Amino acid sequence: MRPEIRLKTSNRLWCDQLHEGVVMPNNQQVFYIGMQDQWFTFNMFDAQAWYARDVILGRIKLPDAATMAAEWSKWRAAEEAIAATDEANIRYQAEYTKRLIEQTDYKMFDIEGLYYYVIMSPVSPFIHVDYALTVSYRA
Repeated sequence: MRPEIRLKTSNRLWCDQLHEGVVMPNNQQVFYIGMQDQWFTFNMFDAQAWYARDVILGRIKLPDAATMAAEWSKWRAAEEAIAATDEANIRYQAEYTKRLIEQTDYKMFDIEGLYYYVIMSPVSPFIHVDYALTVSYRA
């Protein structure tokens, strides 16, 4: 991969460089899915894929570079302001996933319910996030 489109970021909830955590600003034909520290896994990946799809199809118009940079800075500041707890990290990613879904036609699911399910679980949240995927979609 050419260096100018290679993602260079540390292990965190808000990736360096990416607009909405998905689009490479200096080449808007490059998309990254699942590059963040992950709590929501598949639901977040789906929301990111729908967002990328809608950018490709022209349904989502990307802002100019200055607006992208300002939005990126806002979300990085929000990430840096959260408490260093699993609950705060999960809440941050829940809000991120919800924001992506609201910009697309991805089917909204009970993000708040999933958040509480993971937080209140006496077992590892990593086990329950994947299990909760099977109950978060209703026909």
